[in-house]
Amino acid sequence: MAEAIRLFTQQDGTLRIADGGGVAAGNGGYSAAGALQGPHEYEVDFDDGDLSAVLPRRTVAHYKTRGRSRNPPTLRYGEDELGSFSFNAKHRDGANAVDETLTDILLWAAGNSVVTDVSANWESTSSSVLGANDSDVNTVALKWTVVDEGDATHTRLFAFNYCEMGVPTFGEDVFNNMAISGVIHDRIENVIAA
Repeated sequence: MAEAIRLFTQQDGTLRIADGGGVAAGNGGYSAAGALQGPHEYEVDFDDGDLSAVLPRRTVAHYKTRGRSRNPPTLRYGEDELGSFSFNAKHRDGANAVDETLTDILLWAAGNSVVTDVSANWESTSSSVLGANDSDVNTVALKWTVVDEGDATHTRLFAFNYCEMGVPTFGEDVFNNMAISGVIHDRIENVIAA
């Protein structure tokens, strides 16, 4: 099949965050096909459509002779490098004990002990055993789905099951903003792309 000639736009994308509750330990929030595996998923509304992600990868060691490259070069894979992501969203609500909010997810992921719906019900995707909730770091799964508004069969998705959410930066503007970034701890072989 030839590569698509229709381009995706930011209106085609949806960003979702999931926990690891309800799945076997170490399996993250999304299956290899991108299907939700647990009971908790949050769709990010009022994001700016500016998700940026750097995929995890393996470093490449380049061996030289007396400082000079060889032809062909001697290249070997080295250690894994972590990936990263960032996006911006509008700040709409603070911590909430009844409903999930983006602020709740960020507070929980940062290790804040404020009691919210998320801290009471979500489980880290890095827990060792289902229901143990024993991970030192509360990681989440992040999924970006794109569906062409003009052709629903033209879809793409990327999902990462072990994301460390960074502490957001809040800003005041016409609408209050949150700049959110984090680290992708998945191995490159485990990044879900369809």
